[in-house]
Amino acid sequence: MLKLGKVIVPDIDVVTLRLEEFCISRMEWLEPFEVSLSLERKPFANGALREAFLAKSIAGVPKGKYVLKKYLEGEKKGIEALFQSIELHTRKSVQLNALARNFAQSMASEVQASEFGETFIYGKVYYSSLNGEPVTLENHLDGVFEKFINNTGEVCVRPEDASELSLKAETFVHYTFQKSNQQLMVTDIQGVNYSLCDPEIATAELADPDDQAIRFCTGNLSDTAIQSFLTCHECNRYCEMLKLSKQQ
Repeated sequence: MLKLGKVIVPDIDVVTLRLEEFCISRMEWLEPFEVSLSLERKPFANGALREAFLAKSIAGVPKGKYVLKKYLEGEKKGIEALFQSIELHTRKSVQLNALARNFAQSMASEVQASEFGETFIYGKVYYSSLNGEPVTLENHLDGVFEKFINNTGEVCVRPEDASELSLKAETFVHYTFQKSNQQLMVTDIQGVNYSLCDPEIATAELADPDDQAIRFCTGNLSDTAIQSFLTCHECNRYCEMLKLSKQQ
């Protein structure tokens, strides 16, 4: 009871964000819209580049849990040196997710009439700014998190431990490579069951020839990742259902 004699500081903030969505069919950013969220002050997870904060919707988006991600202070200078600004890199990450999402939707449409079964999905990722700092917002995934393929192109699951999910993950990566005419490959395949998040893209050519800017994001390990995956990957029954060409 005596504890109530001292101020108990809330562990959440109520924030208003202006979310921006990238539309891949129109190749443009859509009109921003406002949302209100309750945002936890402490991160629940840290990655190599970003920290993740749990949020809950109040208004503007469907009820549920969301994840707000922002870059770690110690990583910002390196990103700025390669990509000019944190904002540009963050926007690229949203565009990258939109492309991975489009690949997943395309693959799903091609296997509807087959015995392929369930396919992967990526949720939408939005760009925003919080206290002047670029951030992203996406749905929270509940469940056991698994990684199937690294951004290095390395397959994480040993052949003897392969599951339907891991085999389909390899097929999805193979599909993106063939669908893009071998120009790029979606990597970093990870998530909860068939719901994926945080993809990376490896491009056959790292830099754009027009301005020498690095394509996509810091996780683009270019042809090194592509060749690593092709060396590890053995086509399976799901590749055959999609009539994917075996890579030499």
